[in-house]
Amino acid sequence: MSGTIVEAESRRKLLRELLLEYLQIAHLPAWPGSDGQTVDEVLLAYPHAAAAGLVPNRDQLLRAHPDLADEVRALIQVNEGLGGISG
Repeated sequence: MSGTIVEAESRRKLLRELLLEYLQIAHLPAWPGSDGQTVDEVLLAYPHAAAAGLVPNRDQLLRAHPDLADEVRALIQVNEGLGGISG
């Protein structure tokens, strides 16, 4: 793997961990492994939690983590059909 691919994967992993941390701080009931849910299934709850004001929305994520802007935008595109992480 080239350094660029490894770096991009590292940033995606960091964003996933960050979003999971925000969800955990918000005390949402679903958590990976606790009820058979996977990390990806738990992350699908993020747009709904953002819409409810429980976790940072897109604009807040972009301001707080400009180093992850590309990854945040990619996540938003993936989640647009699920209600998105609007700002």
